[in-house]
Amino acid sequence: MRHAVIFCLVAALMLSACAGGATPAPAEAPPEPTNTPAPPTSTPLPPTPTPTSTPEPDYLGGGSGRLAFISDRLGPGTTNLFMMSVEGEDVVRVSEGVTPAYPDFSPDGQTIAFSSMDGGSWAIYTIETDGSNLTQVTDFSSAVADWSPDGQRLVFNSDHRNEAPNVPDLYAMNVDGTDLVELVDSPETLDFNARWSPDGSQICFSSDRAGAINLFVMDADGSNITQLTTGDGTDQQPDWSPDGSRIAFVSDRTGNRELYVMDADGGNLTQLTETSATEGGPNWSPDGQYLAYHASVEGITHIFIMSADGSQVTQVTDDDYNSAFPIWQPRLGS
Repeated sequence: MRHAVIFCLVAALMLSACAGGATPAPAEAPPEPTNTPAPPTSTPLPPTPTPTSTPEPDYLGGGSGRLAFISDRLGPGTTNLFMMSVEGEDVVRVSEGVTPAYPDFSPDGQTIAFSSMDGGSWAIYTIETDGSNLTQVTDFSSAVADWSPDGQRLVFNSDHRNEAPNVPDLYAMNVDGTDLVELVDSPETLDFNARWSPDGSQICFSSDRAGAINLFVMDADGSNITQLTTGDGTDQQPDWSPDGSRIAFVSDRTGNRELYVMDADGGNLTQLTETSATEGGPNWSPDGQYLAYHASVEGITHIFIMSADGSQVTQVTDDDYNSAFPIWQPRLGS
């Protein structure tokens, strides 16, 4: 199974799957040994019943109220990085001349790390929110970077050393590419989707080291690996709440890809969505009260915001373009 997986290993929703056969864009790639699943055959339902209210912009974003995301809104077969308000307005293109995926904000909200395979294999880049200072950080097979809370290091997937192709381990390095350290190396398992805890002491990640793909947590140096989730489904795309008490993630344990949340120790597992759509990319608002995510609606991937308990769902994008992986901009100046 492992060798049939494409390297980035992070979820299962290519923008092209919802765009009528356009050239695939690196948005999500399944950790299953199958091709990227087609959109549901039946008309997808909205993620929840029609929302009764819209989140207030003075709260959303903790003062910045903006999201970064990837979209093909400049045309089929193209993917670019954009920013917009949490209301879906004031859309601004950030990237140009590179095909981004898996964006992640620096803690100060000024820089975005992302992955791209424009050079033939996945590599990690950084770019300022105004589109300046595009920098290729890695020159080896690597993807899905996450910033350390102090903004000094990145943790990411890579199969570039002694790993079998498409069976990545987890690495960390300084943002300038120096001091590369392999965090997990044994056994030969899929280890991916790493996310630093808000205090920097732990890293949550997905792995098949126990059989199915479940969530694990380890100390920031790669020690003390502990399993958080169990079952035969695929658990991935973890994201810590800002206070470190909870972890949101994606799972297909019920047969469809839905959003879940649990305590940081794996307790109090709660399913947040229950739809025929395909949800992914959960990301907490800076104050931990909301989650941004993407979901397919009638064959188009849109961005949504909901309360952290799964209520008050608001559809942010509502056009003919695919938009995915919303990332909340941290409080500026914090």
